[in-house]
This record gives sequence, structure tokens and C-alpha cells, in this order.
Amino acid sequence: ALLTRATAGPRRIRVHTVSVLVSNNINTLFRAADLDALVNFQAKRSIIDPGTLSMEAARNQLIQTCVQILYVYRKFCATNPAPGQLILPESLKLLPLYTLGLLKNKALTGDVAIVKTDERAHLIQRLLTLSASETASFVYPRMFPLHNLGANHGYYNQHGQVVMPPTISLSAEKLDPEGAYLMDNSETMFLWLGASCPRSFVEQLFGVQTLLENQARHLRLEYRGNDLSQRVMAIVEQLRQGRASFSIVQVMQQKDLAEANLFAFLVEDRAATVVSYVDFLCHVHGQIQAKLV
Repeated sequence: ALLTRATAGPRRIRVHTVSVLVSNNINTLFRAADLDALVNFQAKRSIIDPGTLSMEAARNQLIQTCVQILYVYRKFCATNPAPGQLILPESLKLLPLYTLGLLKNKALTGDVAIVKTDERAHLIQRLLTLSASETASFVYPRMFPLHNLGANHGYYNQHGQVVMPPTISLSAEKLDPEGAYLMDNSETMFLWLGASCPRSFVEQLFGVQTLLENQARHLRLEYRGNDLSQRVMAIVEQLRQGRASFSIVQVMQQKDLAEANLFAFLVEDRAATVVSYVDFLCHVHGQIQAKLV
């Protein structure tokens, strides 16, 4: 309860009530787990704790928390698990992936070569203000192929929402040189154009027939009076909707200097100081196996 005093003088008591479901059954707990909420909490705790912990200790804490959660599930919930198999609860099957995303995020990364001090400070403050769903995209950005939109992608449905194309994994091997991809991390959007992206696609989106080296960064994504342009802009505006700040679209072409900005968010690939997703799963599995001994 909160006691307040109005400007006119009278005092008022404001009562806040919260109703939440509780359970003493650990299986029920895992079935009802909210991945976005857990990742949001983990991210905010990690950037607050370095006030008393080192950044390296905060990163280790993220890994150990992930291992402990999956260890508890395997030990108390899994039914007849194979000895060499990594068991993941359905509700938290992407927890290792999002944990790796946090480790590679510029707000927490140990690779000082890819982030400046003032940029890290900005991202930490930004992360503290994000909602659960925004934090999920901030940690593991969404990447949409734009060169092969389905028949209904980019159009409004009966509920007034834009139908979005399916997302793909964040790995360089998913980037087709003949394709175009939009990445959104809740802060900035990146539009990557493959070196062999069709000339007609580039002309419809940007009004130019050919791209010179490092010219893509000067291009602006805007409505150009054709169907493809309208659909892509509708997808971009849908992503921008409801955000406190305006997300710019940074355009880049394959092998441009700016390409490194997008590659920094390819969570599933190996980075300078952090392993690939497959290797991280093996590390987590090994830690769980060690606790079971």
C-alpha cells in the first residue's frame, strides 16, 4: 500500500494487488516457465551486478545459471534420459541460445575490440529500459528474408497487423548472395544485400540499377510507389511500432566495410572470444554431466 497526499490536501491510500499462480510441483513450474521473462531478468541482473562483480564474473554467472536450470530439469523432471543426451524443457529449449546471445551482446561481451566504452554504457542503459519481448530481440535479433516474400507477407491481415515473413537462424551460412535480409535487434535494423541480389529487387527498393562498392550505406529505404517497396516498408513500420525510439535502417552490401556491424549479431557463429552455438551446447552439456557425477 502507498500513502499519498493530493495537492488539495486530502490523503489517499493506494493499494496495489497482484495475483499470480503458484505451485510446489517442479514439473508444473517448468511447463509454465516464460523464456522472455527469464531472459529479461537475467539480462538486467547481469548489467546491475557488475557494480559489485566484475564483467567476467557476470558472464560466468549467466553460464552457471543456465547450467543449473537445465541440470535441475534433467535430474528431477526428465524421464529415463539417455546418458549422453542434452535434455531441454520445452518452455526453455532456447535458453542456451539466448544465454549465448547475452554473452555475445555488446553490453556484456568480453571482446573489447568490437565495442567502445561509451557504446557499452549506452547499450547497458538501453537494456535496462527494454520490455521482455524487446530484450529477447535485443539479445537474439530477428532476421527476415525479403527476397522471397510469400503471397501474404507485407500485407495487412483482418486484425490490422502486417503479416511478417518467417525468421531464420543467425548464422552467416544462412545469407544467400542472391538474397536480401532484414535484421532487427530492437535498437537498429540492418538491411543486407547479397553481392548477386537481383538488379530488379534493388531498383524497386532504392531506385538505382547498380550498386558501387560501399555505396549501399548512402541508400535510403522509403516508399517508391511499387508493390515490393510498399510491402518491405510495411514490415519495417510494423517492427518500429510501439517503440520509444526510432529504429533506423542501415543498408549494406555483401563485403562492404559496414557488413561487420551485422556479423556482430550472428549469435550462432563463432566469435573472437566466444564459441559457436553448437560448441556452447556441448559445453553446457559437459557441465551438466559433471554435476550429475
